[in-house]
Amino acid sequence: MKASREILRYSTEATRLIHAGDLPRALENIRRAGDVYISLGSVLAEHPDILYSGILQGALVEYVEAYMTYYAITEGRVPSRAEIGVDHVSYLLGLADFIGELKRHALDLLLIGKLEEAERVLRLMKYVYDNLRKVSFPDALLPGFRHKIDTARRLIETTQELLIYSKNARLAAGALSK
Repeated sequence: MKASREILRYSTEATRLIHAGDLPRALENIRRAGDVYISLGSVLAEHPDILYSGILQGALVEYVEAYMTYYAITEGRVPSRAEIGVDHVSYLLGLADFIGELKRHALDLLLIGKLEEAERVLRLMKYVYDNLRKVSFPDALLPGFRHKIDTARRLIETTQELLIYSKNARLAAGALSK
């Protein structure tokens, strides 16, 4: 439980730092969360039930989310499950939550007038969503997944609406200046 809290703390701080623009400290927190998870290797190997008990899952979902957000923003890519080194359930749940972090990043970009970059983020949100909606497992195996997918769809729609509004506002401002 202590390790779970540490992973969660490092991961949530990493996400906060990413959005604050402090990428070196964000990466350090992601690495610390990963180190704590790796240190559990022998315990998890002997007691795999701990991994699937739910004690660690919430923390691992946050870790996946932070990891993906960092690499999506810094390198424009979505890391694989193998790269992150987590189980399938944590990966899929974290991937679904990652769409919310992408929306947050798109909004930050819109605030500073970077419409093209925000559009790129929206395309990534749609790509992730389109692939996740193809996943079909019972709720017992992927708890809360369907709800996360429904939420992701709404996040994409509102992001798209804001992007359209921002583009129209830019066009109107350009027309007025002429």
